[in-house]
Amino acid sequence: MRARIIANPRSGSGHHRQSLRQAVDILRAHGWEIELRFTDGPGAARHLAHEAVLAGVDVVIAAGGDGTINEIIQALAGTYTALGVLPMGTINVWAREMDIPLAIKEAVQVLLHGQRRRIDLGIANGRYFLLMAGVGLDAEVTRTIEHHRLKRWGLLAYGLVALRLSINYRGARVRLAMNGRQIRTRILQIVIGNTRLYAGAFHFTGQALCDDGLLDVCIIRRQGFLSRLHVVFNALQHHPHLGPRVTVERCEQLYLDAPQRLPVQLDGEPAGTTPLECHVVPATLDVLVPATAPASLFSCALVTPQEQTSG
Repeated sequence: MRARIIANPRSGSGHHRQSLRQAVDILRAHGWEIELRFTDGPGAARHLAHEAVLAGVDVVIAAGGDGTINEIIQALAGTYTALGVLPMGTINVWAREMDIPLAIKEAVQVLLHGQRRRIDLGIANGRYFLLMAGVGLDAEVTRTIEHHRLKRWGLLAYGLVALRLSINYRGARVRLAMNGRQIRTRILQIVIGNTRLYAGAFHFTGQALCDDGLLDVCIIRRQGFLSRLHVVFNALQHHPHLGPRVTVERCEQLYLDAPQRLPVQLDGEPAGTTPLECHVVPATLDVLVPATAPASLFSCALVTPQEQTSG
């Protein structure tokens, strides 16, 4: 097996980097041909992943957080070079979603013994996303915290900033076109999910499937502060009904614009502003996930190598 590890040196700690070197040793001991490359700035992970695809590498392993993964999938989408993950980020939403261990030495076992799945990606204004896109309050939080020293505090930092901003956040008028309809409303936020988990703990698109050829769209309309807290509590409890002013539906594509430009986030990273054109790209990314990855996240049953051979 040929693989390239793309590591973000700013992610994690010195302990993580020591574990990363151990991961390389373990993979090589199992016969893998491993190349370790470090990023040196924005866009570097995508460039290194593109190089790996052109070189015919079997697996590109993201050693970093969800932002590093997002860069890498820009190069892997539409190819048969698989994405593997060694979680070294702040929250590690994809790893938590797929039950990938957060300890790097244990995550290596997923690379060695996990299952290969082909999943959908979303694409928003020309950029792929693996987890979700967001417009409104959550994108404001993401933009605010991106270069703030609080970011290293992880979910707590996002919670504190979200609480501060939400107190005075009045929402925004938007026009949303999807499923042949025009929706005009005032939103607090919209979450467009390819998967279910949000910020490592919440479910706003709690029925999403990552291989069904659809995106799940959660529209949270303007409401009072206590009602907002109720929605957040329900999302934290993974409750299927978030509140009376929250709707969720599925679509293949959507268009959103607003009288004023609203920030957009993709996979927890700032990604420009509205207008937003978004659609799903079915069956476009191979991923390595544990055998314990929740079956409920997939619409298609896993086909084992034995079943492929017998067929």
